[in-house]
Amino acid sequence: MNKDVPKISVIMSVFNGCEFLSEAVESILSQSFYDYEFIIVNDASTDNTDQVLFELQKRDSRIKIITNAYNMGLAKSLNMAISLSRGEFIARMDADDYSYPDRLKNQYEFMVENTDIIVCGTSMSIHEEPGNNKIPPLSHEKIISRIAFDCPFYHPTVMIRKETFLKLGASYPENYKKAQDYGLWVSLFLLTIGEGYRFINLPDVLLKYRVHPEKVRDDYYNEQLLYSAESQFKLMSYLGIKVDFNSLAKINLRNKLSGYEIIKLNKILKQIAMGIMLLLAQKDREYVHDILIAKQYKLYSRSKISNLLGFLLKIYSRFLYFSNRKKIRLFL
Repeated sequence: MNKDVPKISVIMSVFNGCEFLSEAVESILSQSFYDYEFIIVNDASTDNTDQVLFELQKRDSRIKIITNAYNMGLAKSLNMAISLSRGEFIARMDADDYSYPDRLKNQYEFMVENTDIIVCGTSMSIHEEPGNNKIPPLSHEKIISRIAFDCPFYHPTVMIRKETFLKLGASYPENYKKAQDYGLWVSLFLLTIGEGYRFINLPDVLLKYRVHPEKVRDDYYNEQLLYSAESQFKLMSYLGIKVDFNSLAKINLRNKLSGYEIIKLNKILKQIAMGIMLLLAQKDREYVHDILIAKQYKLYSRSKISNLLGFLLKIYSRFLYFSNRKKIRLFL
């Protein structure tokens, strides 16, 4: 084996992210695991990102900077970084987050010991909410259960087995402006069906995630969900579920709905749950039911109180919450 080839390629794309960039990069440079390269794509930033990267690169030769001549977007930049990577594994990192010191070590050791794992994510903490740790679905079965409803990984935490990833022909969807990661996970799920590969999330909190104000706005959230719906639509086709795109998109948006719309969308939710259950052993189906209850609660709570049906659905959403609060909180 060539000793000059790193075991891990950490990839990052940054656009006008100089505010938190140094902290994010330093968290990788301070890892207890040393054998990696750090590919950073400067996606035509107009702030001081280039200067920050230049100073960081002078200190550590593991940093490789790629500067785009024009803004290519996240998906194209990450695909380019993957194509230039030399490591056995690809680790994602964002320009405003913080990786805890043993992140790469823990994920690398797990991936080496479990050769059937293609993607390994982790739990994470929230920078703005100390003590509020986010735990994703951990087992392969729970990840599969979740993927039809929403994203089962925290994107900046993942490590990917590159050889398998490339062999399958996987890549980030370059036509997506948002939810590129979810598009990738759905594609990988469809590509790996029957191939014997597994997905996993570690319970360890190995990354601190930063929430920006624009990410909690309804317009940002809804745009992201519209792109997510495109990925879900592909998955519905595989599951044999006949649903129109607009109805699928409406399920997760934040706008108010009439009672009749909610009844229609609830039927779709049940179809999705049944479709995923057919892919799972009997013992793994209870988790799908829990997800369904949480999604139904969120759906019913969007009811317009404009008539008796809307009022009753709103009341039922509260009943559903109080009778299943422990389960629902896991998915909120």
